[in-house]
Amino acid sequence: MFKKSFAIFAATLLLISSFLTLSNVKADTISPAVTQEESVTDLFSKANKYVTLKGKFFVLDKTAENLFTNSEIEKINTQISQTNKMLAETYSAENAKKS
Repeated sequence: MFKKSFAIFAATLLLISSFLTLSNVKADTISPAVTQEESVTDLFSKANKYVTLKGKFFVLDKTAENLFTNSEIEKINTQISQTNKMLAETYSAENAKKS
């Protein structure tokens, strides 16, 4: 179950980072938005080691509050919330199949 949950979390991060980067690339130029989106990807990469699975859902360790800005914490928590929502839907679908 942990591997499946972690895989969903990792896949979500990859999809978001890929989408954000690709959506901002134009011909031979790199816009400032790409740099911003790459920094979001870097942020999620740095935050990964502070995200743990508690029960069935991911949470951000309290130690991260001292390492990231309030804005970064907000972005990380938003991503965690979206991932946890996907997990809840997956768990709900799995339970429905078992019934």
